Amino acid sequence: MSVGHPASALTYYLMLEEDLEKYNVWDAKKEYRLPTLENCELFGNFMIVLTLSSMLLEEGRDDEAISVLSPPVESDDPDSKSDPRKLRHHSGKIKLKLSQIYKSKGLVEAFVDVLFPVIHETLLVEQNQRKARSRPRLTGSVLSERTEVLKDPNSNRVLLGLPPLASSAALSKAARAKKVLQKEAALKEAKRAEALAAGCDYNSDDSDDETQVRNE
Repeated sequence: MSVGHPASALTYYLMLEEDLEKYNVWDAKKEYRLPTLENCELFGNFMIVLTLSSMLLEEGRDDEAISVLSPPVESDDPDSKSDPRKLRHHSGKIKLKLSQIYKSKGLVEAFVDVLFPVIHETLLVEQNQRKARSRPRLTGSVLSERTEVLKDPNSNRVLLGLPPLASSAALSKAARAKKVLQKEAALKEAKRAEALAAGCDYNSDDSDDETQVRNE
């Protein structure tokens, strides 16, 4: 492809895949023969689809290129869910290629129909990531309070076959808080040992600001 010979590139690719005779993408006259899309696993490979669509576009066969890149028509057949054409259409590169063709042909509505779901999904992902990053944080004192539910009274009730005073959600939060505090303590101890080994004084800052973690 990089030297401007897409037909040769596809030939060598199929030879490597040992599928040249099986799929026979073009005949001796260099006229493309599209395989039966419904039964051709070759079209599950989106790189092959992109290459073939580029070759068709070079020949001025835009409609066939669109057909290769477009998803299959929805069917009630349960087997249609595993159609390789439907799976390959989830590829962003396939959708981008198809949208570029529609744009070049001035088909604005089709162009928007292809790209809008992709843009919408991207915005949702970014929004969820921002929400995750902006979650409130808990201070070390709050974490210490949470670990109180793990102390003896609650444990004794469990041993006696009685339901715990704290809910399962509170116990889970307490266990996570305990792990965080243990990790913080181990980290401070490691820093203290490193400072002493270097002959320096170690001043531990136990303020809440230094022991903040994400609220879970």
